Amino acid sequence: MPLGITVLKEYQNQGIGTKLMLNAINKAKNNTNMKRILLSVDSKNCTAIHIYENLGFKTSQTFIKGSKTTLEMILEL
Repeated sequence: MPLGITVLKEYQNQGIGTKLMLNAINKAKNNTNMKRILLSVDSKNCTAIHIYENLGFKTSQTFIKGSKTTLEMILEL
């Protein structure tokens, strides 16, 4: 089930992204049979990567396409 999360610039650095991710993780744990959450993030998006790592996500793969590098991160539930 694809999902995208974006926080408007004027609301960033207020914990909103973390709360959104925690809500998604908790719903996945408690309301589904999901065993893991997989996401992709631009390697230059340090803020998002920091949030994901703090929530327990680990980098599983790195993809390079032209000048863009994307990280695939996974959280085992």
